[in-house]
Amino acid sequence: ICENGAVIVGNGSEEEALVMSGTAMKQEDFMKLAQEIMELPDCDVIISGKTTYYLCGAKNALVDNLASSGAHVKNVDTLGEIKEKVFKVTLFSYKGEASKMYNAFAERLCDKYDVAVSGAGCLDFTVDNKGIGLREMCRFLGVDIKDTIAFGDNWNDVSMLETAGTGYIMS
Repeated sequence: ICENGAVIVGNGSEEEALVMSGTAMKQEDFMKLAQEIMELPDCDVIISGKTTYYLCGAKNALVDNLASSGAHVKNVDTLGEIKEKVFKVTLFSYKGEASKMYNAFAERLCDKYDVAVSGAGCLDFTVDNKGIGLREMCRFLGVDIKDTIAFGDNWNDVSMLETAGTGYIMS
């Protein structure tokens, strides 16, 4: 279950893996949200496609950090250069203040996005959540949701843990 439930992929390399389910954001929606994030002080935006993280005007430290993790990272000059489907937009706070920003964004955007803190510096926006993703994966595989076990370690895992037959939160 990738991108907070917005993409469900099967076995195989990232490029070849079967996408079991995926709910992309509307282009005009992700561009508006990304632009708003880019205007915030001490923040950058990470835009997630199926296999690529797109950064627009991000600080080199963020680019290097994502690239060093083995992720496919592409720096773009404008948001209009992103042509693939976008599944998640992440606000990255260099001051680690994502949780402080949660209320302001969640109140305003909860009818359009699932908003989840996914680390001290990250606030994720998706159309779906991991609970929906788990249900979709079970439907695709023909597995009863009661027969699932899920493990989570952050707030973005709550919907999955509540949906699974058995859920465990890691410390």
